[in-house]
Amino acid sequence: MEPLTTAAIITLLSNKFIEKATDKLTEGGLQKLNDLRKLIWQKVRGQPQVENALKQVEQGSESESDVKPVAAFLETAMSKDPEFSQQVQTLAQQINQELDNYSDLSPITEPNVAAFELSWEQLKQQPETQQLACLLSLFSPDEISWNLVEKVYQDWQGDEFDLENIKDGRCKLVELNLLQQTEQQTYYLHRLLREFFRKKLEKREDTTAIKQAFVTTMVSIVGQIRLQITTEQVQQIEPAIKHIEEFANSFAELLSDEDLLTPFTRLAWFYQGKTLYSEAEPWRKKALEMAKTRFGDEHNAVASSLNNLAYLYKSQGRNSEAEPLYQQALLMLVKTVGENHSNTQTVWENLIGFLIKVIQENKTDELSDDEFIQSLVSQLEQE
Repeated sequence: MEPLTTAAIITLLSNKFIEKATDKLTEGGLQKLNDLRKLIWQKVRGQPQVENALKQVEQGSESESDVKPVAAFLETAMSKDPEFSQQVQTLAQQINQELDNYSDLSPITEPNVAAFELSWEQLKQQPETQQLACLLSLFSPDEISWNLVEKVYQDWQGDEFDLENIKDGRCKLVELNLLQQTEQQTYYLHRLLREFFRKKLEKREDTTAIKQAFVTTMVSIVGQIRLQITTEQVQQIEPAIKHIEEFANSFAELLSDEDLLTPFTRLAWFYQGKTLYSEAEPWRKKALEMAKTRFGDEHNAVASSLNNLAYLYKSQGRNSEAEPLYQQALLMLVKTVGENHSNTQTVWENLIGFLIKVIQENKTDELSDDEFIQSLVSQLEQE
C-alpha cells in the first residue's frame, strides 16, 4: 500500500476534511480517524508551540505558521520512532483506502505545499541532497532500484562520483519522510513529492545537465536489450523498464539523432521477446512518429520505422496491415537513397520473405490488389 506523505496525514487532521468525509467513511473508518488524531495528540502533549499549531490545523488553517510546526514535529517523530511511524501510516492508509472512490476527498489528491517547503528548507544546507531529490523526480512514479540512481551519478560524474554522498542524501530524504524504502535497495517517491521536486528541478541552473545525465544512463541501459532477448536479460532489465518508458515518453527531445529511435526500438524488442505484441506496438508507432517529427516524412529513419512496424504485424499474422508498410518503406528508400543501398536491399528482402510466408500459409487473399504486389506473388508462386 502506498505510504502517505506528511502533508496527506496533516490533511486527515482537519475538521474541514472530517466534515466532508463523515458520510463517506464507515463506522470503522471514523473510528480509525479518531484513533489517528488521538495517537498524534498523545505524542504532541507537553510541546505548547506544536499543540497550538495542531489546534489551528484541526480548525482548518493552511497557514505556513501553523502547518510547518506540525509537519516538522511529525517528520521528526516518525523518523525517530519507527513504531509510532508504523501506527500513523497504518491508520492513515486504511482511512485513505476507504476514500479511494471519492477523489475529491482523498487526502493525497492535494499536496500541502507548506509541509513540502518546510522539508525543502531543511535541505538548504545540503545542496547535493536537493540535487538528488530533483534527479529522483525524473524517474517513473514506480519503485526505484537504487543501483539505477547510482549509475546515473557514475555516468555523469565519472571519477568525481562519491558513493557516500549519495547514500547520505538518501538517508536524509528517508529521515524527512520524503522517500520511502520498500525493499532492500529499492525506494519509492510519492507522486506528489515527485511533482514538487520536478518543479524545483525546473528552477535550477543545472536542470539540463541533470536531465541529460538521466537520459544518457537510460540510453545505455536500453541499449543492452537485444532482438532475441533471453529470460535472464528480461529479468535484468525488468526493474528499469518503467523508468526507461518514462524517459522515452518525456525526454526524447534530448536524444541525439543517432540515438533517437533506440529507446523505442529496444522497448519494442523487449515486449516482442516476451510475446507481448500489444505492448510492443505502441513503441513501434512512437518510433515512427518521432522519426517523422525529427527528420520529416521521407527519411531513412522513417523507412526503418515503417519496416519495423511491418515486421511486428507480420509476426502477428496481420498481413493486410504489414503489406502496405513494407511497400511504403521500400518506395521511400528507393527514392531517398537508391535501390542499391543496403537499407533498400534489407527492406526488399523483408518484403519478399513476408510474401513467401503468406504464400506458404495460403493467405494470399489477405493481400491487396496492388499491381506490384500481385506481380511479385505470381513470380514467387512460380519459383
